[in-house]
Amino acid sequence: MKKKFIIVLITISLIAFVIITSFNETTYNESKKSGINRNSKIEDIVFDDNKVNIYFFWGNGCPHCEDQFQFFERINDEYSKYYNLYCFEVWYNDSNVYLMEKLLDKLEVKVTGIPITIIGEKHFSGFGSSMEEDFKKAIIEQHNNNFDVYR
Repeated sequence: MKKKFIIVLITISLIAFVIITSFNETTYNESKKSGINRNSKIEDIVFDDNKVNIYFFWGNGCPHCEDQFQFFERINDEYSKYYNLYCFEVWYNDSNVYLMEKLLDKLEVKVTGIPITIIGEKHFSGFGSSMEEDFKKAIIEQHNNNFDVYR
């Protein structure tokens, strides 16, 4: 009985290991394929007077966040000259949660869910196709603004 329990426990552990490993590899490969760094670090942040920094706080597995990543891919060629995109996963990274809360506190905004996106002095909660024009407008309006919530 004890041997069967140990064998079942080892089998479950191996299956979990394979699933987690393949999930992380898939996420990494998707990140490399898309050209968007989904896992920015604070030390990646640069300031450019001609570009607005976009801070995108997302959750791994969130379908709205994935839609927003696809949006950034679609506008990349035309709009990337106006912005630097920094993406911070917050469901599994407490340091990124702290950063998100710190930046939103500076804007006097409460967290209501994700995705949360900060573009200059503007912020957006959630994402849907109806918001795409608002995002583009904010990028254009804010790209020469010297305000950066992280500074």
